Amino acid sequence: MCAMTLERQPGRESCPHADAEMIGSNVNAEFMRCKACNQIFVLQAGRVWAIRSTRTPVYAVR
Repeated sequence: MCAMTLERQPGRESCPHADAEMIGSNVNAEFMRCKACNQIFVLQAGRVWAIRSTRTPVYAVR
């Protein structure tokens, strides 16, 4: 679900997000990422927001 448009993102509605990892925190918010679908979540004050994520290619530096 996109927090800005409240629309489901294609292909993510079937992911249970069981393999989520903590990626950081700030004051009273926690940030998590699902390893399976790469969805980002913000947990704050008993609420959860899903944020659209994109993967950027990793380039080797020589």
